[in-house]
Amino acid sequence: MPWIAAIFYGLKPAVLAIVAAAVLRLGSKALKNPVMGSLAGCAFVALPHFKIGLISVIIASAGLGSFQHCLL
Repeated sequence: MPWIAAIFYGLKPAVLAIVAAAVLRLGSKALKNPVMGSLAGCAFVALPHFKIGLISVIIASAGLGSFQHCLL
């Protein structure tokens, strides 16, 4: 039904805005320093572009976070 498709097509920008606002809000609370922000950026790029598994990214992030915590 074309009119239902049109309704969902019209809702896409609103849903995208809600998700973007939630990501920014969560990111501002969780990423407390530039190292955490760069790690999140690297993970964001690595997942789709280099086809690295999510578990590998989580383990690497935990290891780097622990290493950073030991240095500070």
